[in-house]
Amino acid sequence: MGKNKFLYLPKQTQRGVALVEMLISAFILAVSIGTFLILQINSLTVSKSSTYKTQALFLSTGLLNQARANIIGLQMGAYNFKGSSDSAESNNVDCQNCSPSDLGKKDLQQWLTRVDQALPKSSVEVTFNEPILSISLFWKEHKALLVNSSCQQEQTNQSCLTIKTRVCSKDNTGSSACFI
Repeated sequence: MGKNKFLYLPKQTQRGVALVEMLISAFILAVSIGTFLILQINSLTVSKSSTYKTQALFLSTGLLNQARANIIGLQMGAYNFKGSSDSAESNNVDCQNCSPSDLGKKDLQQWLTRVDQALPKSSVEVTFNEPILSISLFWKEHKALLVNSSCQQEQTNQSCLTIKTRVCSKDNTGSSACFI
């Protein structure tokens, strides 16, 4: 019986085969690790975006509740504002005996500070057109997450959240009345 020459290659023809196999394995491993890292980075970016949206929702409902508690200040326009927290005037009012308007301005200033701390490069628009209170928050967002952004600001890489609600008050008899 003769030896099958395909099973046994001479030593001289096998030189460098192990090195080529190692290089191919290293390349496949590098591509796999790179893909995994890209997926992790995208996951962190989407998670951060979700955190911003949640923060914006909590901040908006917080101001909404403050404005509902101070209906007179809301009617006087104390909560109306458009711009960034940097453009807001500082309002150091002692609210032991302050007017509803001063209380609204102080509420708004404190809220703008919280917005500035929670959302990157943010701006806000708060308007009360009886009976609708509208709170819009805009913040800088990663460009890859803005494919279907519905923000109506000129800057293209911003996300937004807008809450509109009807604000009603209770009169002396306890019945609810919406501003019309």
